[in-house]
Amino acid sequence: MLLWLAAAVHTLGYCPDETVLPYARADTKRYAATMSAGPKKLVVLSVALTQKERCPPPGLNFREARKIVSSNTGNQVWRYAVQHLVDSETCAIVHAMNTPRPGVHYDALILATANMLLPAELIAKNLAYEGFARHAEQYGNMTVNYNIPTAMIGIGTQAGLTNSRAHAAGVKTADGSLLANYNIHQRMLPMLVAMSARAPNGFITRGAFTSAVLERHGVKGSRPLGGPSLLLHPNPSLGAALKERYLRIGTSGQSDLSIAISLATPYASKLTSLMLGLIAKHPRSFVVMQTADDQTVIDTWARATGNSLLPHQTRYFYNVEDWRIALAGADLAFGARLHGSMMAIYAGIPTITIANDQRIAEMVTAMMIPHYNVTGLPLQDVKFDLDDPESFDIFALVRHTGLRFEAGAFDSNRAAAASGYLDVFRGIGLRISSAVRCLLPPGHVEKLTGALCEAYIAAHDDVN
Repeated sequence: MLLWLAAAVHTLGYCPDETVLPYARADTKRYAATMSAGPKKLVVLSVALTQKERCPPPGLNFREARKIVSSNTGNQVWRYAVQHLVDSETCAIVHAMNTPRPGVHYDALILATANMLLPAELIAKNLAYEGFARHAEQYGNMTVNYNIPTAMIGIGTQAGLTNSRAHAAGVKTADGSLLANYNIHQRMLPMLVAMSARAPNGFITRGAFTSAVLERHGVKGSRPLGGPSLLLHPNPSLGAALKERYLRIGTSGQSDLSIAISLATPYASKLTSLMLGLIAKHPRSFVVMQTADDQTVIDTWARATGNSLLPHQTRYFYNVEDWRIALAGADLAFGARLHGSMMAIYAGIPTITIANDQRIAEMVTAMMIPHYNVTGLPLQDVKFDLDDPESFDIFALVRHTGLRFEAGAFDSNRAAAASGYLDVFRGIGLRISSAVRCLLPPGHVEKLTGALCEAYIAAHDDVN
């Protein structure tokens, strides 16, 4: 199959925001704003770079784009959301180096890391994971070398959901997922100690499980807020709009439903069959390809079933805003990729996430994203049988979700997350962005309201 080339890229190209400065420009002297008076604080950001070329040309196909952009487009969403937190009027961002440039004054360090922590037993059994320990050591050394106020955002543990149902579903699991016997590798602990010592108001984990593991290892001050992409959508009342769409879709029964599908890993073949089977029922649906594994998953499914996808039924994006605009034209997002779900939230469309490992489970719980846990109890009013994908009724699942989705609680949780990020940033001397301040709880002393916040919403909705 030639889906490598058929996976269309609908993009305008990508050029990093000017708040992310090339080394030469930022390190020559403390960056002075050109559009506003006075110097800006210099913020060192350590996050996986997703663009190997500063401005990738538009129109690349999947094979071409991933050579110069990223092997995992979810990383783009992560970086984009982290930058969205930083106030561009008072801060300038430079990318981290292992050691700071001599003579340059840096104000704060942001360590935006996610899949970092692994149990010692897993590394001992599989040396392929040893790179995680090396990266943790590099982050720890970097933190000590800069020795400035530090915020860690979104750190999390890697663990599976381990029970017989998960194994039967073909879901990859990992040993040591229970809190009682989850022991972080010793090479990772110095990073946590160095970071927490420089984080006056704590740091952010991606969920309660990670926070509990860190607490058991003596690392205090974590805030289980999920990921920063929860705060990308500018409407503080987003929950009500999502609730209405869940209920409307769940009762529509429309055959021309457009579903943006995020695939599971190659290990979850039964889940893949269920997801891709939706495209046959709803031909306007499409797969959003996020990794090279997705191509392998599609090809394996095609060989096993004799089916295939049309070119317009696979899409690939290397621009976050293009991704959002494309999702805004869909009715629903469904799948097992967290960033695919968060992009749906950013686009303002309903999403249902399949939680097939502890990593996803703790994040969707922390951010109150509607989800189905493959190891949980069967839903009484929804048939979700991986051995019988033809019986799956997406409308029943959407109805089930819509009836239980608490719009007010979702919005309050986003507001609380915005407050948590603000507090962590305040601790390292940084101001949170005005867009995030629009999401703060009512009555918060730093909450923004009025024309500016309305302008953010209008700009977002204008392209939908």
